[in-house]
Amino acid sequence: MKAASRNSRVEGRGSRSESPGRSSAGSGHSSFVIRHLRDGFTLIELLTVIAIIGLLAALLAPVIKNFSKPDANVAATRQLLDDCARARALAMSERSTVFMVFIPTNFWSTWGGAPTTTPLVNNTTFWNAIPPSMRNSMVATQAYGAQLNGYMLISLRDVGDQPGRPIPKDLLSIKTLPAGSCIAPFKFTAPFFGGVAPPYPTNRPELPIYGFPRTNGIPFPTALVLTNSGPPPIPNYVGTFDSLGGLTLPYIAFNYLGQLTPGDGSILDHDENIPLDYGSFSPALNPVNKLPMPAIPNFTEDPPGNSTNISYNIIHIDRLTGRARLERQDQL
Repeated sequence: MKAASRNSRVEGRGSRSESPGRSSAGSGHSSFVIRHLRDGFTLIELLTVIAIIGLLAALLAPVIKNFSKPDANVAATRQLLDDCARARALAMSERSTVFMVFIPTNFWSTWGGAPTTTPLVNNTTFWNAIPPSMRNSMVATQAYGAQLNGYMLISLRDVGDQPGRPIPKDLLSIKTLPAGSCIAPFKFTAPFFGGVAPPYPTNRPELPIYGFPRTNGIPFPTALVLTNSGPPPIPNYVGTFDSLGGLTLPYIAFNYLGQLTPGDGSILDHDENIPLDYGSFSPALNPVNKLPMPAIPNFTEDPPGNSTNISYNIIHIDRLTGRARLERQDQL
């Protein structure tokens, strides 16, 4: 009993002797925490960090802004390649000629190049001959907003049409390229094939860019214009179209074999090159209803020259196969 008691006291002393150590360690840890919490940033250090962040933001802002531009380029290129392939496939499946009609600026009036290169086109008379119900329709409004960056697919006859009585058919309503992209304006005014091709792009002589072929035999802005004749005294537009034609518009066409054609089913005598352009693009809007109106759109190429030899994107269409591919050069 005495031995056990003695051991008990010894253990008790040991336990009590550890208490100051634990207390000392705990107080030391508490002191460290207090000292740590008292540490902080000075005003000068905070201002320095803020200045560095502001400098980095200023340097990186243009780079971040440009991240969206390649996406627009890729989207516009992909869309036009896909729709060229679609027009070709429809021509073969429909056993017909499919026209891909592009929308120039001022299509309702005068458009085109100088008389020394390509003739000016005056569509005023033919546009005014279209029934008012069609000229004032939403389809016409879409056409106003699709200048330079819009197109449509149309077939003038179908495999089931009776001989001598073709029925034009819309295959793709007016469609526009992604925001910030359009067909290069000089494509609408460049000399026709056989003339002097402009040096675009200058480092690719095998890719001459001639002007679009033109035709006045396509109902526009939709094939339905031939079923919307107005009452007297407005003349029957179908008769006017059959005798005089309609608006003169730029186009490319695919025959029933999927080849490029001038429109009569024969093979076109040259490959087609369609340059894309990028920048700030916006149609003229009516100040009242904010819808596109008959006025030339605002377009600023950015960077300047990106549709020529600086950083071009060209849709090249082989005349024999009708297949489209991308030819491009990134900015050096």
